[in-house]
Amino acid sequence: MTILSFVYLAYVVIVRLLNPGIAPGWASVLASILFLSSLQISFLGILGEYIGRTYEEVKRRPIYIIDELIGFNDR
Repeated sequence: MTILSFVYLAYVVIVRLLNPGIAPGWASVLASILFLSSLQISFLGILGEYIGRTYEEVKRRPIYIIDELIGFNDR
């Protein structure tokens, strides 16, 4: 999504430079929204990957750890 937003941002800037009749401020507002939303989605993806890997790591561990084996003869 970040790459697509930069491609669209380039398109918006080119259209703005070639067509000065477009409302002023439109290109900068759209550029800001595209950049910040793509940055936010990228960070959410990184955070989701981190949480997913942490969950997979924790899932394989027992609920408690036994330090010593007391009273069992089945060694």
